[in-house]
Amino acid sequence: MMRYLLPMVGALLVGMIYYLGIYSERTGFVDQVLDPGLKRITEPVLNAFRGKPPMVLELNIHMEEPERDSLLIVREQALDEGWLGDRSSSFFTATVIHSHDSATGRVALLPGKGDRFQGDRWPFRVILDGPDTVIGMRSFTMMAVTDLSALHAISFQWALEGSGIPTFGVAFADIRLNDRDLGLYFLEGGLDSSLFDHWGRGAGTLLRFDDELLRGLGATMDASRYPKAVPMQGEWFSAPILVDRRSDAIVTPSMAGAERSALRSLEEFRAGRMAASAVFDVDHLAKLLALCDLFGGQGSMSWWNIRVLADNSAGKLIILPMRYIAGFPITEPLALKAMGRSDPSVAQTDLLDRLLNDPLVLDRYLAFADSFSSEGWLEDSQEQWSSSFEVQLRIMRAELPQLEYDPHVLLHNRDVIRTMLHPKDLALAYSQARSGMVTGISLANVHALSIRATRIIAGADTVTLREPIVLKPRERSKPLNYTLLRMEQGVKEGTDLQIEVGVVGLDEPRFIKIRSWSMIPAQ
Repeated sequence: MMRYLLPMVGALLVGMIYYLGIYSERTGFVDQVLDPGLKRITEPVLNAFRGKPPMVLELNIHMEEPERDSLLIVREQALDEGWLGDRSSSFFTATVIHSHDSATGRVALLPGKGDRFQGDRWPFRVILDGPDTVIGMRSFTMMAVTDLSALHAISFQWALEGSGIPTFGVAFADIRLNDRDLGLYFLEGGLDSSLFDHWGRGAGTLLRFDDELLRGLGATMDASRYPKAVPMQGEWFSAPILVDRRSDAIVTPSMAGAERSALRSLEEFRAGRMAASAVFDVDHLAKLLALCDLFGGQGSMSWWNIRVLADNSAGKLIILPMRYIAGFPITEPLALKAMGRSDPSVAQTDLLDRLLNDPLVLDRYLAFADSFSSEGWLEDSQEQWSSSFEVQLRIMRAELPQLEYDPHVLLHNRDVIRTMLHPKDLALAYSQARSGMVTGISLANVHALSIRATRIIAGADTVTLREPIVLKPRERSKPLNYTLLRMEQGVKEGTDLQIEVGVVGLDEPRFIKIRSWSMIPAQ
């Protein structure tokens, strides 16, 4: 009896596993029950096989009791008010101990939402006195590691550095405050003399749009249950332009003159009286915008997050993200986010609108986007820092074992960029015939970027246009706008016709078949 029963039980168990694993997957059983349960069992085992986590810098921030009590008062006020502004965030004296060395400095809570000060893992700002540095940084912010944003920020910074763009520096550290263990923190560099010495781009003048008015709106905006439009106080037009100097800077007459010139150029750009290419380093700006697309760092270009460096060597301004906000899947590249670019009569109100409304900036940005999204560029870039990336990932997993890095985000972003630059269809073209002869071509741009038509292929013959015809991007929610290209010499109707077009700013041509459309009357 048992001889027959055991195979039946075995078959029944196999059937149940098959049912639960296959048929009930759509109900979430696998994702919500089996998978989390297996992870609880396997993650400790996997962590054991990974070995000890890499060594991380340890920082012990010691504050005297009166100083720490004052810091706690600021924290309580932030919790009560729901927001901490720059003026309320006071600095307090502290001793920073690292690698058996110690340095005096100042510590403050990082301005922002009040709920960030729940618990013990608050965000801080640190400024060291004298020549002391921590991993080459004399001033930095510290944010508790709670997700993968720090890892994305590090890889984004590596990409920027690899393209010759100055960066503020990043690092991980285990933080203790008065011997209380706060866990793993992410450090982002701030403005100091060591940073300018590392950049080697002049005396060190940084401009920024003051976001104090925007911060003041934070508490009221967050308190609303439903979305609100940002009031006018939160726009970049309302933000004063400030000069950020390093604390030990000696302002010479020449430095003061350079600051005034940089301020004037930035204000003229914001007012729309100077083009972006006349104010900013075009190649640097184009690389930055293209990398923001590829690495999901479009949020880094928010006006409140950028700093503007007056590069004495180039005589132009350079835009730098202060915080590296990256790792997000994009829905469309920055070129398509810019509003009203196709219509010069529409006021350009956003920072990106102003930057990409300049044809020189747009063309260089598209060229770099095409290069960075080409097959192999991302893989080659990642190969250069793959070992370092693995170390950083192990550091984060030691703190948060459940973290899972998704490499498909960058591949998705690359595909979005390629779709913009190399869509299947760029234009529609139809022939216009009279008395059996084609005398003209009607051409319409169906793409979101400007295209250029250069020549017509008629059978074995080539008809080069007198000058390239540039068609503006197709405007959303409007019908196609056809442009008539007249041919000096007619072509026999029925001849195989093609027209060569391409995206403005790119070198790759595309041949579009010219169709016959009797509904378009001859003119």
